[in-house]
Amino acid sequence: MMDRFPILAWPIGDINEKTVSEVKLWAEAGLTANISPRFDPETHDKEMMYELLDECEKCGIKLIVFDVRTSWRIASEGDEVYRTSFKKAYADFGSHPATLGFFIGDEPMKADMQNVITATRIQLEEAPELLPFCNLLPIWPESKPPYMGYGDLDSYVKDVKENLPGKIVSYDRYTQMWGTEQGKETYFHDMRIYKDIADAKGLPLWTCLLSVAHWAYQTPNEDHFKWQLNTALAGGCNGIIWFTLNEPDESSYRNAPIDKFGEKSLAFYYLSRVCREFHASTSDIFKDLTLDECYHVGKAWGGWQKFEPGVSDVLLDVKTFSVLGNNDYSNAEMIVSFFTHKNGDKYLAVVNNSPTINDLNFCLTFNKNNCDPYEIRTFGNKKRVFSSYSNRVDMNFDPNRIDSSVNSKESCFSVNLWASAGQMYLFRL
Repeated sequence: MMDRFPILAWPIGDINEKTVSEVKLWAEAGLTANISPRFDPETHDKEMMYELLDECEKCGIKLIVFDVRTSWRIASEGDEVYRTSFKKAYADFGSHPATLGFFIGDEPMKADMQNVITATRIQLEEAPELLPFCNLLPIWPESKPPYMGYGDLDSYVKDVKENLPGKIVSYDRYTQMWGTEQGKETYFHDMRIYKDIADAKGLPLWTCLLSVAHWAYQTPNEDHFKWQLNTALAGGCNGIIWFTLNEPDESSYRNAPIDKFGEKSLAFYYLSRVCREFHASTSDIFKDLTLDECYHVGKAWGGWQKFEPGVSDVLLDVKTFSVLGNNDYSNAEMIVSFFTHKNGDKYLAVVNNSPTINDLNFCLTFNKNNCDPYEIRTFGNKKRVFSSYSNRVDMNFDPNRIDSSVNSKESCFSVNLWASAGQMYLFRL
């Protein structure tokens, strides 16, 4: 669908409220795709969408066209009514080289699901080269009947797995920005459930993360942006949607990357830096990775499996500790995830699973007989090769101070590294 890792933002406003100059801001923010502003042929000029698509093509951005004629609501009038409506939108915008697909809707309940299924099926029939896009509801671990109109959560999961067609699975979740344990638990719970759905369907998983404060959700700082992106990657997400780039003029929305004056806020620079550093380092690798296993270290959130020695024949142990001795990191939280690249190469991602702890020091113990890892360094085309290092975990790793011959006869070696809040290290094994 895309030759770059998908990073998008949620649409705000109608097409006549936007200018093509905003596309340059999308590129500056690190977006590789986006969802267009809402277009209604009854009230909007098609030239506005053409100009937007043309500018997206210039900036290397793919666009999901938000055209009211492709909404799932039209499918309630019957298959042929929806097919006719979609074909009109497709005739207008479907052949543009910047068009990625068409928007179907957001957060359908059970009463909407059959219409979503119909709309998606017809789009796949009429435009198999494009992406039919519908974003699904968040899930709550404490869900009780009636759940979104379903009898229970299992019924919802079964319906999506068995009946909803498509090319991706997409959902949203923002409780991670409550700043509470309950919010973090729910965040990882949803990721695990939707990853299971996506795997069952053999589809990529996209997740919608939070970039604007509102309601009980706090304002993300740069570490929050980094932590959200990297935990989503470690959980096997293949696409990221930020809610949202522009600030809605309603409720308690505040501190969006682009504020109510149309000006860049601090959040814009946070988001831009995090996304562009990802592109400059590992996004070209992640776009071709498939998650094999994901483990949580210290505490397993949302039902993910906890890493214990013995679960992997490559990574033998993970320890966390404080060099200065001022903090007890014996249960510090990390994520270790194993991936396979489409070319068959194996990768390991290691993430500091805290948006606040910036002085985490950790030790990875590898089995020398089963891997020869090197770290993928930031800003591409660089690698750090590990040979034979000390297994000591009571000191910060410094290869200049370690006699590598100490472990020359051992079958394992350890690597000690620092990780700031939400920081990821990626190793090719």
